[in-house]
Amino acid sequence: MTEERKFAILFAATILAARRLIDMDPDKPNMAKRFFVDRAIEDAAFILERIDARWPEIVNSFSANDAEGVRKFAYKGKKNGFIGMTEDEVKAAMKSTLEGLAYEVHIKWGQKSGSDILTVLGERRLVIEAKGEGSYRQMLGNYFLNALGEILQRMSDNLTSYAIALPAHPSYIELVLKLPKRVREALQLDFYFVRPKETTYEVGVLRWHVG
Repeated sequence: MTEERKFAILFAATILAARRLIDMDPDKPNMAKRFFVDRAIEDAAFILERIDARWPEIVNSFSANDAEGVRKFAYKGKKNGFIGMTEDEVKAAMKSTLEGLAYEVHIKWGQKSGSDILTVLGERRLVIEAKGEGSYRQMLGNYFLNALGEILQRMSDNLTSYAIALPAHPSYIELVLKLPKRVREALQLDFYFVRPKETTYEVGVLRWHVG
């Protein structure tokens, strides 16, 4: 358990136990005190578990201040960093990852029109535009600009979150990191990066509005 999570449980448990403990004499031994504190800790931990279940997080999550962490997440291809990851492979990796986090995921495979990925979790909706590698660096730049243009056209609902999913190619990561701060703050986009891991894929996310 991380120190941050321990602190969150401490804070919640203190609030939960406060009403029970306020009338007890702090200078006198009291078996009930331990019981109330233990019960408050259990309740606080349970509440955090329910929060995690409702709003799950991807393990490889990076903030705006962790540029080096994002760079380290990039894969290394044999030829100019390329491994031939297609757009549908990015979509498939996102579908598997998000479904594992309890999202309902709808995919437009191939070049079908509409949002590439639509996810729903309770009242939360997330629209994601996905791109593959292409075969040379200029294509990466073109795909990146296309993804930005397409997601901008879909940003019509204030209650929906928006994101772009890309292969974790070093050039894609640098293009994202070079976005001007003013643009990042205005768009509030998350960027998902997909890289191979043994026989499957793993996903990382850069959340610009965090950090």
